[in-house]
Amino acid sequence: MSDALKGLEARVEALEREVVKLRGAISNLPAKTPAGYEPAPQVDNTSEEILAWVGKSSLLPRMATVSFLLVIALILRTITDNDIVSMPVGSLMGMGYAALLIGLGWRKYRLSSPLAPVFAVCGGLLMFATVVELHAGFHYLPGSAAYFMLFATGIALGTISYLHKVAPPILVGSLGICFAGILVDYPNPHFPSLVVLLFLANALGVVATHLRRCSWLRWIVLLVTMSIVQVWGFKLHAHPGQGPESLSPDWYLPLVFLVSAAFLGIAAAAVLRRTNGRISRFDLALPAVTVAWAYAMASYATSARWGSDFPLGLSGLAAAAFLLAFAVWLARRERTGAGAFFLAGTLLLLTSLPDALGSRFLALPPAAFYALILAYYSRYVRSGLLRLLSYLVQFYACVLMVRLLNDSGTGGLPGIPWTIVAAGLLTAASLRHFFWCRANPPEDGLDLFSRYDHRDRIAVIIFVAALVDGFLMLSSGLHYLLRTGEGGQAAFQGGESILINLGAAVLLWVSFRGRNREIRNVAVLMTVIGGFKVFFFDLLSFRGLPLVAAVFSFGLTVSLLSVVLARWRRADERGPDITPGASARI
Repeated sequence: MSDALKGLEARVEALEREVVKLRGAISNLPAKTPAGYEPAPQVDNTSEEILAWVGKSSLLPRMATVSFLLVIALILRTITDNDIVSMPVGSLMGMGYAALLIGLGWRKYRLSSPLAPVFAVCGGLLMFATVVELHAGFHYLPGSAAYFMLFATGIALGTISYLHKVAPPILVGSLGICFAGILVDYPNPHFPSLVVLLFLANALGVVATHLRRCSWLRWIVLLVTMSIVQVWGFKLHAHPGQGPESLSPDWYLPLVFLVSAAFLGIAAAAVLRRTNGRISRFDLALPAVTVAWAYAMASYATSARWGSDFPLGLSGLAAAAFLLAFAVWLARRERTGAGAFFLAGTLLLLTSLPDALGSRFLALPPAAFYALILAYYSRYVRSGLLRLLSYLVQFYACVLMVRLLNDSGTGGLPGIPWTIVAAGLLTAASLRHFFWCRANPPEDGLDLFSRYDHRDRIAVIIFVAALVDGFLMLSSGLHYLLRTGEGGQAAFQGGESILINLGAAVLLWVSFRGRNREIRNVAVLMTVIGGFKVFFFDLLSFRGLPLVAAVFSFGLTVSLLSVVLARWRRADERGPDITPGASARI
């Protein structure tokens, strides 16, 4: 026991010696604090922090500068209002003062002065306000001179921002010429000059985006531009023929074409400039927005001037072919943004086809087969966006067919035989599209589908479109057979119910044989629709043999559904397949 205590005491003594050595070493270390270093003073409260920030941010000098500049402007205004100088001289003094401030802002940016944005922004705002007041308020400045001064001010502010890589001047310039241009001759502006001025605002917005991410600015200016052109088109449409000279009708179509071409060029430049980089949502949406807007605006002028949209339809087809060719060129080179031009070309194609063919009805089969081609090409370039776009185009053709037949009666616009042919073509295209999709599922890693729908469930809308098209084809044929004789309407409605119920029965049999849950679910939905029509429409609309046949067909379908579901359940208990080589899609 004594030996253990002695060993413990020896260890404690050794530890004490080590601690003494460490203390001596720490006391001999050199100081690491830099020379002249002083600890930051402790801020006692929030008010001291705010005042310290204000002192460092040049806020107070800028506010003082704005006040002094405003005082000088008010002095010039007072001199003019009291007739110390004439209005022309006073207006020149005001515009000269604004131009001087813009020039001082330019110089101070070169000197890196914190007051540079104050001079440039105040000069621009003062110039815009002076021009609007002199023209709209006092009528001392001609309209052409007012538009020119706004144009020159925007160019000057944009140049300052471009040369010195700063955003405030160009932001004020683009918004200023946008809204000041509207106020110059409100509510009856000179539309050609105003549209050119607004296009300059859009160009300044493009430059501003390169200096600072401000897509909000581009959206605002774009919407204002489109709204002004739309107002111009409304006024021209209200006057058949050429319209009054004050509306400058000869300038409308050329400016719509030039502005839309420029917007498409801006989007194309953004795509070509970024090979693998990120493209802004504005540039991706710009092609589709532009073609939809431009075609609608051009239709005002063509219908008012020529009374026909056929020339516009041909021009739209040519432009759509160009956009699609450009999109194919981008896709082959794997450029980001090719889908934006595919979408724009598709929208323009679907919009111009009815005008070029003279009928919306005749444009449906080409649209359906175009969707099929688009699906084929989407697999070639491995694009999920094109695949989804093909689905939407196919479904659009079906919806438009239903709408046209509903608006014009069951016979359709070109007559029942053509209705049967068109609906049959849409059915064939949709079925081929759907079974191609199931034979060629989306590849792994495909955008959109790999993230949101890797099983390609959305393709079922194509199958639904095929069923609707097939029903319209058979319904049109039934209407053609029963178009004469008494009780034809009751027989037709009962026949439609029979078609729905028989179609559901056929789908149930096909789904059972092929072990296809997707088709089975659609068949169940069709059965529900058939029952709803029989019990909520047929029973309240007509009587007699057609009603008996409709109710009987529904009963047969429900019986078949019961048998199929029971056998399907037993088959699931035995194994995954009913027939060899069957597909068990979910």
